[in-house]
Amino acid sequence: MNGKDLERKLSVLVPRTHTQLDHFGRALRAAGLLPLGGRGLAAPEITPQHVANMLIALAVAEKPGDAPNAVIGYAAMPVAECDAAADIDAVADTFGEALLEILNPSAAGPEVLSVRICRSWPLAIIETKQGEYSYGYATNETAREAGFQTWGAREEFRYGAGVLSQIAFELAGGNSRRGGWVNGETDPVSRFRASRRAAEAANSDLEG
Repeated sequence: MNGKDLERKLSVLVPRTHTQLDHFGRALRAAGLLPLGGRGLAAPEITPQHVANMLIALAVAEKPGDAPNAVIGYAAMPVAECDAAADIDAVADTFGEALLEILNPSAAGPEVLSVRICRSWPLAIIETKQGEYSYGYATNETAREAGFQTWGAREEFRYGAGVLSQIAFELAGGNSRRGGWVNGETDPVSRFRASRRAAEAANSDLEG
């Protein structure tokens, strides 16, 4: 999957237009957060890191020019809180690392139900079947005290399990003859796992 493939896929999974996705993609490529290269078959393949960058940008940035700083800032957010059911020792140290694990179908970890990203101040909440854990700052007051600009009431952008599983499936090469991406290697086992997760998530969404 290349950058344009990702934009086409996201256009039917998230509330963004083709034009918006194109502009965000251009801004991230200019900042080195998406790969530069040729077009068509010559376009470079994207990695889970690139996809994570795009997901953060779309959730947080008001306009494409804000996207690079949004990605850098939110990806670096440290783990903040875990509820009683979640094991803080089992979660990633930063939000960027957590997203990479979610997008890697071969990674072991709790089953993710949703990722909620606050647009009003640096905060992200990952909901799993084992509990919730968050990155960043719990309130706009604590974020402001840390030197961040905040505004208004809490506004969130949510990626559900179905969307995340479908993207992981595409990254694993589920709909591509080129095969899957797992740490730079093609892996049919991971593609099978991603396909199964996508199907389970879709069934869960229908039942819910």
